Amino acid sequence: MNDELINKMMNTSLSSTPLTHNRLKYYSKIAETSEDNISRIGIGLSLAKGEVEFDYKPQSLGIIDAPLTVDSGKNIRGKTLFKEDFLLFLALINLNQELSKYEDARNVFRSHWERGMQLFTEKSNGESDWIKIVNLIIK
Repeated sequence: MNDELINKMMNTSLSSTPLTHNRLKYYSKIAETSEDNISRIGIGLSLAKGEVEFDYKPQSLGIIDAPLTVDSGKNIRGKTLFKEDFLLFLALINLNQELSKYEDARNVFRSHWERGMQLFTEKSNGESDWIKIVNLIIK
């Protein structure tokens, strides 16, 4: 990926599904941190799982999901999401998928974000205590 594409990614905005946005709100409230910090944890979980589909869509997990309180997706700027770690995220993605085009990069990062929050929710298994959640997601 060249410098122009890196700059585009840092200046882009990614949009999630309402389900992912709801999960972000729920976990950020429990952890008393920002939604972008929860997003970064989710992306890390997804990256650890390897390649992701370009059009990944999360699924409701029924009773282990928090009640839906939002009706729109989360919009987040690349600079906010990646902070100074964009190249690290990119290197980890490139272990399994090569990103050479801007749209491919946007789709893969959004898909890792969505899948990561799906994995986060699955691993937390309905738990509402942040310390217990952290213990569950690191296993």
